[in-house]
Amino acid sequence: MTTLEDRLGDEGFLVRVRSRFFPALDQEIITGYDILTDSSLPSGSPFILSYAHSDLTPRYRHHKELFRILELEGFLEMRSGLSVESFQVRDRYAAYVQDPRWKAGRNIRCFKFDGTEISLGEAVCTKREFVVEQRQYELRLKADDEVALRRIIDVFKRFTSKVKLGFHGGFLRDKEGKVVENTDNVGKKNYIYNSWNVPLMTLAAKKKPSNLRDFLLIYNFSIPLSDTQGRVFVRSLVRGRADDFKQFLTEQCLTYSTEKRYALRVFIDEYVEA
Repeated sequence: MTTLEDRLGDEGFLVRVRSRFFPALDQEIITGYDILTDSSLPSGSPFILSYAHSDLTPRYRHHKELFRILELEGFLEMRSGLSVESFQVRDRYAAYVQDPRWKAGRNIRCFKFDGTEISLGEAVCTKREFVVEQRQYELRLKADDEVALRRIIDVFKRFTSKVKLGFHGGFLRDKEGKVVENTDNVGKKNYIYNSWNVPLMTLAAKKKPSNLRDFLLIYNFSIPLSDTQGRVFVRSLVRGRADDFKQFLTEQCLTYSTEKRYALRVFIDEYVEA
């Protein structure tokens, strides 16, 4: 079975993927995609919450602090209503549109929309959006019921966002319209090390839970790509331009499947449809 490591070592394969999907990024049909070796979800639970980040391996401080919080909050106990297991962390290779004003992540590759690779310095100097590729990880958590799901979402909102998030999942802003940093009353940071402004959380569920007021519907596209080395999947989350992406894939003679997902509102408002 081909591994993600195998595919990432094949630059020719990555070039072919870029030639297929960078035009969709350039046309603003999608804002990013992932390369995965397996698109399936774990079974046996009504709710699968996914949290994506670049630092979800034990060598990173973000991972250590996150799992310490999960332990303190009681989510690593068998009776918590939630299953957090190390094998639920999976690799993904992410490609996404980056604004030059944003802080750049570690170990990234930068590209123009035509697929030309450039340095981070060159990308920032253009003062234009560019494409970033980065090895990332996805922590998948299986919640047994809506109560457990609500608890874990609130924990992630409280500790993995650099900006305070409101009841409906968007940024909290002050009277001048500026976003409010996620600190306590004395200015101490609530968020863990290397948290993102926009935490990437999605939920797979057959039906949207009644208490999920801070997540919005989004469509998960899964596109299989096969060659002599095996099969991988390209995944993209799309909302308003889902029909345009379907047409784009059809014109590319690519097969695809779609499933409903729910994404934290701030990810949709500040990135997918910004």
